[in-house]
Amino acid sequence: MWSTPSAGAPIVSIASYGITFNNAVIEILKRPKKIMIGYDDEKKIIGIKPLYKDDEFNARSFDFIDRERNGYVRIGNKDFIKYLSNRTGIDFTRSVRYFGEWDEKEGLLIIDLKAPLEGFDTDK
Repeated sequence: MWSTPSAGAPIVSIASYGITFNNAVIEILKRPKKIMIGYDDEKKIIGIKPLYKDDEFNARSFDFIDRERNGYVRIGNKDFIKYLSNRTGIDFTRSVRYFGEWDEKEGLLIIDLKAPLEGFDTDK
């Protein structure tokens, strides 16, 4: 993975209101029009699948790049976050940050809910 100096680390923040993707994640995903969000309960990971073409879009996909504001994309999905909290026991009342890791083989951004970032300043 190549990164631009201004992009920083690929950080995904999860809070009670939804999921926020920073600029580095947006670039890793190659600025897709939409995404699909999946969850593997056994592995406790979230998979983000970028969608680029109209024929890939469906009722389960979320608008993505059109939501970009100031280098971030926020997807509001409170019910999904409540589900994650219930399944994992993680309290998302305060934002929890994770590294996003691109899985080339699967074509997914992987977020490992077992590995939150602690003491990592992502506001710079």
